[in-house]
Order: sequence, then structure tokens, then C-alpha cells
Amino acid sequence: MGVLPSFSIWGAVMSNRGMSHIVKAASLPLLLLLWGANAVAAPSPNMPRSADISSTKHNLSNAYPEATDPREVKATGESQICAFCHTPHGANLNAEGPLWNRNLSNETYITYDSSSMQANVDANPGGASKLCLSCHDGTLAIGNVNVLEGNTNVSISMSGTGAGGVMPSGLGLNTGFTRNLGTDLRNDHPISFDFDSSKVGGRLAAADGELRDPQDADGTHIRTPDPKSSDPSVRHPLTPLDKNGKVQCTSCHDPHVSGQDLPAGTSIAATEDPNNIKFLRTRRYQMNAPVGGDFDEDNDIVCLACHDKLGQTWANSVHAANTADDQYRIWSADMRDFPRDLRVWQAACLNCHDTHTVEGSRRLLREGTDDTPAAQQAKQGGNPALEETCYQCHRADDNTNALKVGTTAPNIKDEFELSNRAMPIRSSQQAAGVETHDITNADFFEGDVDLDASGEDSNGNLALGYGNLNNRHVECTDCHNPHRMLSNSKWDGGGTPGQGTHEHTDSTNHTNEISGVLYGTWGVEPVYNSGPNGRKFGTPDAMPIRFKIKYGTGNERVTAEYQICLKCHSNYAYQDDGYPESPTRPALGAPGTPSTGTPGTRAATTDFLYYTNQAMEFQAPSTHQGQVSNGTDAGATFNTNNHRSWHPVMAPTGRTPLTRGANRLNWRAPWDNNVGNQTMYCTDCHGASNGTTENSTPGTKPWGPHGSNNDFILRGVMKRGIGQDLTTVGGRGLCFKCHYEGQYRGSGTEGLGGSSGFGSSLGCSNDGVGSACDKDPGGNGHTFHASAVEVDMVCTWCHVAVVHGWKNKAFLVNLEDIGPEAICRSIDRNIYGVRGPSGLCTIGQPIEAGSRVSIRPGGFNNNEGYNNPPYYVNARLRLQGFARSGRWGEGHCYDKPTMEDTMCARRNAGY
Repeated sequence: MGVLPSFSIWGAVMSNRGMSHIVKAASLPLLLLLWGANAVAAPSPNMPRSADISSTKHNLSNAYPEATDPREVKATGESQICAFCHTPHGANLNAEGPLWNRNLSNETYITYDSSSMQANVDANPGGASKLCLSCHDGTLAIGNVNVLEGNTNVSISMSGTGAGGVMPSGLGLNTGFTRNLGTDLRNDHPISFDFDSSKVGGRLAAADGELRDPQDADGTHIRTPDPKSSDPSVRHPLTPLDKNGKVQCTSCHDPHVSGQDLPAGTSIAATEDPNNIKFLRTRRYQMNAPVGGDFDEDNDIVCLACHDKLGQTWANSVHAANTADDQYRIWSADMRDFPRDLRVWQAACLNCHDTHTVEGSRRLLREGTDDTPAAQQAKQGGNPALEETCYQCHRADDNTNALKVGTTAPNIKDEFELSNRAMPIRSSQQAAGVETHDITNADFFEGDVDLDASGEDSNGNLALGYGNLNNRHVECTDCHNPHRMLSNSKWDGGGTPGQGTHEHTDSTNHTNEISGVLYGTWGVEPVYNSGPNGRKFGTPDAMPIRFKIKYGTGNERVTAEYQICLKCHSNYAYQDDGYPESPTRPALGAPGTPSTGTPGTRAATTDFLYYTNQAMEFQAPSTHQGQVSNGTDAGATFNTNNHRSWHPVMAPTGRTPLTRGANRLNWRAPWDNNVGNQTMYCTDCHGASNGTTENSTPGTKPWGPHGSNNDFILRGVMKRGIGQDLTTVGGRGLCFKCHYEGQYRGSGTEGLGGSSGFGSSLGCSNDGVGSACDKDPGGNGHTFHASAVEVDMVCTWCHVAVVHGWKNKAFLVNLEDIGPEAICRSIDRNIYGVRGPSGLCTIGQPIEAGSRVSIRPGGFNNNEGYNNPPYYVNARLRLQGFARSGRWGEGHCYDKPTMEDTMCARRNAGY
């Protein structure tokens, strides 16, 4: 049969197939009346749609025109098709449909809503949607009609129905694989709303940002039909609104149409319904790769008729492009009513969303609940669990994966669930115990959509925990925007395809620029106090004073990885008094984090209680770049040749090998390239553990801070003894993922030689500090000292334990100059004699700047250094002055006999 306008009686008469008896109550005037009342679109000539209700599941009669009957629900004796919905006499006058032959449900419905939807949805469905719900809400028997051959209130005998003759439950009433939708429509696509208004005022498309507007050139196919128009596209728009300009079920579905959508390479199993379009007016699948721009009814999935998803941005994204060619397994395709061998890019929106999804899921996410069915079975309701939608494909490559063996989708689930430490992705791991993640717009922002001129929001941080740490959470879409992200090493798609991080090769200048997988999400850029105290490490003044929101895909977009991390790991997301051990910061010991530890178990932790403020730590002032003297500006008492230090997460250090008196052999690739000018990711240190290998992509594991077998989701071991046991269980020590351990040990130098900044490669200078050039350490002071004490030293003897940033150069501790970065405890006042310019420290208060640890920590116990977490862990170094890098000498040290004879006793590994 040729393609005809989609209307049941007309199609049934024209196609007939020996079934003219189905319209024995119809007449030509009736046909014309119905035609005008239900004006619908004529499908594209290239799209296989036929006005043949007889071969669809809406043919509820006892007869079917094909040899194989896929219908479950059908009459046992009644042969008429149209009578189940229409009657020429005695029609329901309250129904907004042509000659309606059924009662309408009097139920009160719970309709769809979300904080990211701007539409004003009617409290109860109306229009043609009420007609659909008279069968699909499961409250009225399917066989109950008002009139049948002159008789009223007739109950047609049916088979295949649920109890009471209603719509059957499919795979379960609470699943996404039933068409008994019930009266709770929160898991069903919204209906009964218009494009003229929005929750925030103005037109809906403008408020949403990713919708087409019927008033615009690319939205003219969305309109109320005008039967008087001479323009066919106006008489029969492709996606019609009702007479009130509202979206109804019939905007997407034509209840009379049959057809088959088979993207290239797919087929329909013999046991499946050959009419696989779900009565959709346009394509159920993406037939060819999307190109953005105007809706292409021949090729684009029906969702794109209204949702433009920024056009080219969606078309280029990892889930849309035809590079996402993984295929569905037979069981998963059959459960979803997908054709066999359907590819991810062909399923398009339907990979992650279902317009009638499992009960309990939010934002129409397919299988997005915490229910735990048996393998290859449908979820039966549950509570919202966004990650479960991702886990359909991003899981082990076995028979539980929806995709065929050999999938290229990274196995993220195991990173979260099989690691010793992981982001608390499940609601049960989060303080609130429920999914608090709640986006407000297409940028996946969690706060007011409107931003002021400075790019600041008014309450986005509240959703992340500011003022109420119970709101603190993490979900997949806190870091990724699946509608925009690319599988590419560069955010613009100009790098290596299929790579989830940037290049880590020696020939590439390493940067903090986001890769494609982080494109299109939102983050924050900290703005610091520009005054003289704004760089004083570990003080309230050093924290950001505000944050600029980075969002979207334009000029204000996220450009660097740290901007995403800092929206949770800074005082944007929590209150902070700026001092150590602030109880307003998130506590350690929560799910996914190490315990706080106790004396005797401290080897496994850094033994502190609360998160540190990474935005304060990573601050990279331009005035502290290079080899400068700004120590007091950073909060240190020692100024000459001293300055803040930081790992270059936010900005370069400016400290090149030339200025350091070092060479590139101190670092592993790619860190040996362009030293001092490079930047880095947070995830160069935080991410999946990769054993004893160096800092490279962790084998088959995905890049990113999903989970690790090491504390703090670190890629290598970081503990009190780091520097001594480099290849213990768990793998290489974290520091030596990037720094060559051969440059720090007394032996096993791997034949590197060379010099480090800690030495006198530029010539020793006393810098006015005593006899600084006695016992010249040569080009490498690390190996010099390791050889002298005949033991591999511990990094934290001389460097801070949290190496994000620090008040002194090279992350050096100095027990002659501790300050407000540490809290005064009883042991500090009464045992260690921590004394500042004003006297002994005050218990419970930040230590005064310029204080010193007067008494040797541990008394005569040579195994213990100074411990005042998070920064001082087994610290032993005392300095009476700082040298310019490459010009260190013995005289820069203070209290050498104590360090040499006790704290660094020969062959004593220490605690």
C-alpha cells in the first residue's frame, strides 16, 4: 500500500485486505467528519508510515491481517476495529476527540515535573491525552465501550488483559516496559503544556535553552493544525499541538499509524512485532548520523523534533556520533523493543532515556533506579539512582552489559564498586541517604539559572552542601554532560579520538585544559583577595572571596579541569573559617574516605579530621612564580629566596630547570617536558591505581577520580613512610609516578645522574646565612643525604604531607617557622613547647605565625618527627634560611646536630 495520511478508518477502508466488515457502521459523511476533527501530518515519502491500524496493536478486534499475530490484547469475538474508540452515534461529548466511544477516567494524576523543566504542566492531563489514558492508565477495562451496534455500556470480551480487563502489566507495573502507565505519571514524558509560557516567564524555548520554538524557522513543524490553510505543513504539521497549543500524547504518537524503522545493519526478530515504531509520527531511531540544524524528519530521532540539544553540539557528542557503534546484545535489545544489532548512535536518546521509564526514576532516565533485579531482567521500581542509567553500558564486558562483547564503553561501575576508595556515588553512601543531585538547566547547573554580570549565582552552592553538608553528593553528571561530551583528547574534537584524557606524551606540552569528556559541564573559577593578606597560606584571607561560574559551551565555558573539581573541593561548596580542623568543612571517615586514624595506625593515614580547602592550597599568585623572595607574603616568616609553592593545577610555577639549577631528568615523561611552563590535572594524581607503573593512562581502566585502591582515590600509595617502600602492595609511591626515584635515593639511580634544585649546581652561596657552603651537597642534595644516612628517606621528613600548595618553596616544612596552618594541641604547648613571638601557643587556636617547635618531637624517640596534620606528618626539617634553588649548602639548615644525630640517625628509617 502507498503512504497515506495516517487515519484509521480511511486507512482501513483503503487497504481493506478483505476486512471491509470493520467499518460496517461507517459512512462517507462520518469519514469526512472524523478527518476534519483529527487533522494529522502526512509522513515524508521517504519514511515508511502507513495509515493501517489493522496491522498494529491498536487493532483490538479478533482478526489480524498477517499470518503472525504479535498482539497480546485482543477481542475474543468482536471483529470491528474502530468501535473500540469511535462510534457514529452516542459519542462521549466530554472527550476532546472524534466521536469518542469510551468513558474518560476520573482519576487524579501525579504529573511529571523536575527542577530542570521550565514548562508549566497542567495539574491534570487534558486534551487528546485523556483519550489515551482511558486505556493506558489501567483504571478502565479496555473492552468497555459506550455504544456497540445500538447497545449501550457494552463490555467486549477480551483476552490478554490484566485483572479487571485493564491494560496488562508487561514486564511489571513498576517497570519501564509496561504500557499500563497508572495514574502516577512522574516517570512519563510531560504532557498538557504549551510553548508560550514558562516557569520563569517568557517563552518556553528561551527559558529552556535547548528547545525549538514554534515561532522560529526551525520549529514551524510544531503547531496547532489549521484545516483552512493552503499550506499542507500548516494543515497537517509534523508534530501537532492541540487546539490550545499544548503538547499531548498525539504530538508524538499517531494511534492509527503503522510502520517500521530499521537503521542500517539492523533486523527484527521473527518473534517481534514488525511494526516497531510505537505509533510515532517520525523516526523512532537515528537513521543517519545527526548533523545539527533543522530537524530532519527522514533521519532524526523523534526527540529532536522538539529538543534541538544545541544542534551541532549534540551531533558531535560521544553518544550521538556514528563512532559510538557498539551494538546491543540480543537480550537487551529485545527487552527494549529495539531491532537486533542496533548501535548506540542509532538508539540515540533512547540509550539513556525512556519516555515511559521505570517508576522511581527521574528525568525519564532509563533503568535509573536502585532496584537490583537478576541479570538481564528489568528493574521493578525503586529510588532514583542516576548512575544506574550509566551502568547499563559502563560496566564489565559480560552478559550483564547491555552492549555486546568488546564494547568500547569504559567500565566505570567497577571503579566505583570494586575499589577500596571511591567517590560516594550511591545514595546510601551519601549523608542524605537519597539522591540530592538536582540540576536546574541544560548546563546541569544546580542552582538559579540566572547569573549576574560577574557570572556569579546566588544559590548553586547550596545544592552542593554549603550550609548543609547533608546535601553534599557526587553523581556522574556532576562532572560529565552526556549531551555534549566528546570521546577525544581535546574539548573541540581536534585531538585523538576515543581518548578520555589529554595527551600524556613527552612531545606534548602538558596542560590543565579539559579533554572532550568534560566538555559542556559547569564549574567555578576562584577569585582571591588581592590585598596584602590574600596569599597568606592557611588563613581566612587566603581563601577565595567569591567564585565565577563557568558554564555552557561559549566564552564562559569550563576550560580547565580544576574548575570542575573546585566546585566541590573548596569553600564554594562548604563554609570554611579558614583555619585547620574546621568542623564546617566535610569530615573524613565518611564513605569513600579514609578513617581519621589513631596513634599506632597512622602509617595508613595522614591522621587528620577534615578536608582541606583545595582552592586555598592551589592558589598560584603570579607574584610568586619563578625564583622570587615573597615568603612573608605567603605567611612564612622567612622571606629571602622563599615563596609559595604549588603543583601547577591552576597555573604554571614559572620555575624552569634553568632557574632551579636542575635538569629534566628529575621527572618522568611527560613531566620532563617544558618544566615550569606546564600545567596539570587533579586527576594526574587522583584516579585509578595503576600498580607499579609510572604516571600514564592506567591500562584498561578509565581516566578520572572514580575509584582507587589507595586512600584519597590516589593513583599511587601515599602514606607516612612514602619514599622508603616504593613498590609495596598497592604499587609505586605516588610521588614517584612523576618524579624519578633514582634522583632521590642513595643508590639505584637508574643511571640518570644530573642535578636537582636541591643542591649547589649553580654554585653554593651562603645568602648571608652563616657558613652555608660547608659540606657542599653537590648537584643533588637528595642522593647526598640518602647516602649519608644510609637509608631511603621519607618524603614528609622535609616536605608537607598534602602537596597541593604551601607557604614555603618546594613544599618544604620548617620546624623553625610553623603558623596558623596548624592548630595548637595540648601536646604542642606542654610537650613540644611550640612558641611564637607572643609565647607558648594557645590550645585550640591556630598557632601564631613564626612559631617554632622548641623541643625535639618524640623526646629521645628517634623514630618520631613532628606530627600536626594535615601538613606536618613526621616532619623533621629545620631551616635558618632558604637558598635560591641550585645554591643550597649545609649552613641553610638549623640545629644540624639534632637532625643528624637523632632525627636522621644513620640507618634509622624512622616512623
